[in-house]
Amino acid sequence: MSGNFTRMPELWFDDGSIILNVQSHLFRVHRAVLALHCAFFRDMASLAQPDSLEMYEGLPLLTLRDDHPQDMTHFLKAVYFPHYLDPPPSKTSFEVIEGVLRLAHKYDAPSLRRCALEHLADAFTTDINLLGSSQIMATYARTPEGAFAGGELQAATALARETHALWLLPGIFYHTLQFPLDHYVSQNVWLSRARRYSVEDTAICLAGCTKLRQEYPFDMLFDEEIGCEEEECMLARMRLFTPSDISKFPESPLTYHADQDWMVYDNGLAVVCDECKEEMRRKLYQWRHDVWERFPGYFNLPNWNELLQTKKSDLGYVV
Repeated sequence: MSGNFTRMPELWFDDGSIILNVQSHLFRVHRAVLALHCAFFRDMASLAQPDSLEMYEGLPLLTLRDDHPQDMTHFLKAVYFPHYLDPPPSKTSFEVIEGVLRLAHKYDAPSLRRCALEHLADAFTTDINLLGSSQIMATYARTPEGAFAGGELQAATALARETHALWLLPGIFYHTLQFPLDHYVSQNVWLSRARRYSVEDTAICLAGCTKLRQEYPFDMLFDEEIGCEEEECMLARMRLFTPSDISKFPESPLTYHADQDWMVYDNGLAVVCDECKEEMRRKLYQWRHDVWERFPGYFNLPNWNELLQTKKSDLGYVV
């Protein structure tokens, strides 16, 4: 077979027994090594019959039409090179996670799939108590500001759908709240690839985020029957959120004031008694956990029991 091919030098082994063709990028690798890691290659009957494959320089040529060369590069490096992708807390990059997870899922390489998912589990937690620190916990580099990029969330959404890791989606969708509505219908180029939501996820995100932005811990601020019920405390609570707070709160409702020490440092609460502050903490805690419990329903996802069961199956544990 002839054509315009590009050899991938880091993954071209002179003693390799098969050549993978991914969009005219060639990888000379070992059938036995692939079979050790991937059930797909182990069970693929045609690999046992080289005559059924095209040939290139005397070796079987297997064309993988739907894969991306960048994904295959990261996947094969994870197969061949020790410590190319180690579990958290080892650092990595989203490109590595994306390539390894996509192809480990497709070609049934369970150990690599689990390792890649462990990294995403840190970035997109299912634990509301870790929701505000997920950007810090992420094991791959963030944007300079440390925030999630729009294209990153679009890429993570597509990857979670493609690999059936739906338990990642609540954490991903929560962080989409920080973006304006046109984010859901726009395309972003991120890590040299065009990213956008599917039509289905665009509709789901628009509906879910619109509903979630209407959630508000009214009881914490306006319930006349909590705490001491003194007028001075009640009025101070009602004046607590400034116009700035009100505009920013919908962008991160479950993590805004998640650190309850804010009550110590907020001057507006100086006149509020300890009894009322404690009731406010309780009401806010109750509200946050109630909204998080209902969160999957906003985005047409399975309930938490089903999501966490899938997570346990994927990782072997739930955090």
